[in-house]
Amino acid sequence: MSAIENKNYDQFNANGVIQLNGFNYVSNDYKQGIAISTCELVFNPKNVTLNRFEMKMGKTDLRVTGWIDNLLSYFFKENELLRGTMDIKSNVIDVNEFMSDPTATTTATDTSAATVFEVPSNIDFSITATVGKIFYDDMVLENAKGNIAIRDRTLGLNDFSFNMLEGAIAMDGIYESKDIKKPSFFFNLDLKQLDITQTYNKFIAVQKFAPIAEKCKGKYSASMDVKGLLDGKMEPLLQTFTGSGKLSTSNVTVENFAPMVKLADALKMDQFKKWHLIM
Repeated sequence: MSAIENKNYDQFNANGVIQLNGFNYVSNDYKQGIAISTCELVFNPKNVTLNRFEMKMGKTDLRVTGWIDNLLSYFFKENELLRGTMDIKSNVIDVNEFMSDPTATTTATDTSAATVFEVPSNIDFSITATVGKIFYDDMVLENAKGNIAIRDRTLGLNDFSFNMLEGAIAMDGIYESKDIKKPSFFFNLDLKQLDITQTYNKFIAVQKFAPIAEKCKGKYSASMDVKGLLDGKMEPLLQTFTGSGKLSTSNVTVENFAPMVKLADALKMDQFKKWHLIM
């Protein structure tokens, strides 16, 4: 134990390899089954290396490599820093398969109060992911890639991008919990050439706040920066929010929007029932 605490790993012998091949598991909770075709884990007193990990669960497939450093010290000694990296590649991730059955009846209500998510101070981890398609609800995200960094009570989303709604979306963000009573966040979003009709059909918020979008056809782009604080229940402190943004459209057509139709009928000018907007 003293050798581990003093990081004298040459005085502590713990080396080996764990291999798993052709592993299959099915249960009531995982009816789609989990199949691990191969897994190779190499370890020594200082670090653990995942040379290969290939798994398939329903439609989802994962290929993972990575390493974890200072694992024994992290477990046996307080406030030791756990470092590591992980690289994840996938053709398909079907999030719907991991979600609860939407037809299931809830018999109890969760009345527990939300609390602040505290990012550990002794974790230094980086996760890089590349995914061909992500299925979530009725949406499909394609060509997704990006990096998640966990470091010094901060969670960062870096260069995360994907294709959706016939356009491209890129985002960066930081969540910081150094002040546990008032965690802060920063979020940057960049949208390029998204389809207006598909956006309206997929997002209830757009249907509620911009109903005119139902009658629009065309493309739009937008960029937005938002930062602010959250309270002890992870709810936004609106008075602390600041942000800026820009919206542009491309060859937008608005047709049969009720107020415009009434105006056209009143003026007896049918051309006002269909508008072409260039911004």
